[in-house]
Amino acid sequence: MNFSPTTLALTGIGALVLLLAVYFIVTYNRFVKRRTRVNEAFSAMDVYLKKRYDLIPNLVEAARQAAGYESHTLEALTQARTFARQAADTQGRVQEENRLSASLGTFFATVEQYPQLQASAAFVKLQEELVRTEDDLAMARRYFNGTVRELNTLAQGFPSGLVGRLFGFHPMEMFQASLPEREQIRVADM
Repeated sequence: MNFSPTTLALTGIGALVLLLAVYFIVTYNRFVKRRTRVNEAFSAMDVYLKKRYDLIPNLVEAARQAAGYESHTLEALTQARTFARQAADTQGRVQEENRLSASLGTFFATVEQYPQLQASAAFVKLQEELVRTEDDLAMARRYFNGTVRELNTLAQGFPSGLVGRLFGFHPMEMFQASLPEREQIRVADM
């Protein structure tokens, strides 16, 4: 069987176009799968965030009932909770959640100065529940960051990154400890 050079060239071009189309489809589907995992991970983390939001007012009220407790610490914690709940997008939410975590750290460091508060059964129970919630949240954050890492690796790789940008997929921000969270809180500084 003899094929003309034109037929061979058209067949080669057709095969190349087909391979590129298959690559684009497969890569697009990989992006969709990873974005779906990121959204799922954020939703799972959101459950623990809501639980933390619900615990904070009770913890603040228990602390308020202790005579002489520093109101500015309670106000900062309440304000950070409000901002975190009102964040409009994922990136804003990540930043506000980091701020809320820092406020919680300051709050618990300040609690050490109030033995009557530490002796309150209601406060201790709320604090223990919040610690369990924070542990669950830490696991959910690790899962979220793992899914974001997979998406970012795909988005920043070559040539998959070209396909991703073509369809509007961009690297996402991970949950990271903010600078105040990385620093050790000392009660003497307060």
